[in-house]
Amino acid sequence: MSPEEQVLARRILEAGRGGSQEELPAAPEKKRDWSGELREAGLEKVWQLECRLAPVVSAMRERGFRVDGKMLEFLARTAEKNRAEAEKKVKEVLGEGLNPRSPKQVKEALEKRGLKLKSTDEVSLVMSGDAAAELVLKSRAAEKRAQMIATYREAVGKDGRIHAEFDPLGTATGRFSCREPNLQNVGRDAGMRSCFVAGPKQVLVIADYSQIELRVAAFLAKEEAMLAAFRSGQDIHALTAGKLAGKAADRVGEEERKLAKAVNFGLLYGMSARGLAEYGRISFGLKLSEKEARDFRGKFFGAYPRLQRWHDEARQAAEDPEVGEVRTLYGRRRWLPPPDGRMDWARFTALVNTPVQGTCGDAIKRAMVALDDVPLVSTVHDELIVEVAEKESAAMADRVAGAMRAGFAGMVPEDLIGVAVRRAASWGGEKLFPS
Repeated sequence: MSPEEQVLARRILEAGRGGSQEELPAAPEKKRDWSGELREAGLEKVWQLECRLAPVVSAMRERGFRVDGKMLEFLARTAEKNRAEAEKKVKEVLGEGLNPRSPKQVKEALEKRGLKLKSTDEVSLVMSGDAAAELVLKSRAAEKRAQMIATYREAVGKDGRIHAEFDPLGTATGRFSCREPNLQNVGRDAGMRSCFVAGPKQVLVIADYSQIELRVAAFLAKEEAMLAAFRSGQDIHALTAGKLAGKAADRVGEEERKLAKAVNFGLLYGMSARGLAEYGRISFGLKLSEKEARDFRGKFFGAYPRLQRWHDEARQAAEDPEVGEVRTLYGRRRWLPPPDGRMDWARFTALVNTPVQGTCGDAIKRAMVALDDVPLVSTVHDELIVEVAEKESAAMADRVAGAMRAGFAGMVPEDLIGVAVRRAASWGGEKLFPS
């Protein structure tokens, strides 16, 4: 094995065993029988996948993702203006001498207004429902966005592209992480996505797994109601909304569907009623009381009992000292921390997250290897983005979607896998180019 292959072997063998997954380890010990250890652990094919993936990722980084400099500059000016305005509003309410970036000063200023909080973190401020706390949140969000855009501006190379560092083993589940800069921070921000563009006479083919974690979890749990919905093409959020509201799925409104979306994604990994109320408020702007969240939680697991059973089995495993690892459907291993009361939640989370998220990560990696001759420019979460000549884009869209579906071969049935593909001038573009 080459030194690079040995590094991959060690990271695969020791995934989940403390330390930062995002820090590349130093060269491993030369005396270890890496091939033997991989074979004994049943991780040979995982190592082979990572070895085949490495040159694909290297080529993707070298190719880079083209940026519209003028658009990015405009967003930077707008973001800085919004940051200054948001900070001004906070100071008008909490005092001119306040530093909104200081948790201590913010906490003290809010206490003077009669709002006593143990912390000024996002959850505490959101759940307080206080108008001044909301201003602090808006100021922090504006500052974060301005900093993110500034980071991207600094990362643009002389060729007008960002060449980010992608680490295929950057998380404990085996999914990618990204840095210098972290393109995963772009999220679904349409403005920021519009800054990432195709070159002249080129288009972006953007392929995204559809609700893939829900689909994989439903398969693992053998949750027939969900599986039937996915196979028939039914809107899973409308289905859940109907079950929560006690009405037909085709009669639910947008707010009911938004609530169901929060419930689906929030409870998938065993979130508590309190956690669901916080998640709904922060991620979806829903004003849920803990009592309402508890009621929705009961209805959700009443409608999807196999998911409840899957969670119960994971909780039992989390408390069992004999259970020391968890695997993806591809066979990737993640070590678990030993049971220790407070650590049981960490074990439970790993036991449900890893088979789902890790399997999704394995699938997209297999797709990337199958597309090793394709001009990939980025992968973010469950997306693959390709830059190709416009005249070739229709065929490329079909090929990428096919590779992504095939990535789950032998793990999850193809009729459960959904891939949404579009061809656009920018990452944030919705326009479909004619075939």
